[in-house]
Amino acid sequence: MSVGWSGGRIDTTFVYDSPISSEMVELVGVVEAEMLADFPSGTETRFDLVHIPRTEDRRDAAREWWAYLRREA
Repeated sequence: MSVGWSGGRIDTTFVYDSPISSEMVELVGVVEAEMLADFPSGTETRFDLVHIPRTEDRRDAAREWWAYLRREA
């Protein structure tokens, strides 16, 4: 997961090394709700999910900061 700011909007990219499932989409929605609870009402977000295989470079998918490098299931 990488995080950045764009004109006051929180931009987050979740990069997965496996195909994106409905469970992953749901998890990102939960993370977005938790994050929004910590910010003032009206804060805008953009949460993207991207599938990039392990064999490919993921740096181009990153925003300003990497927040987490791996989620263990």
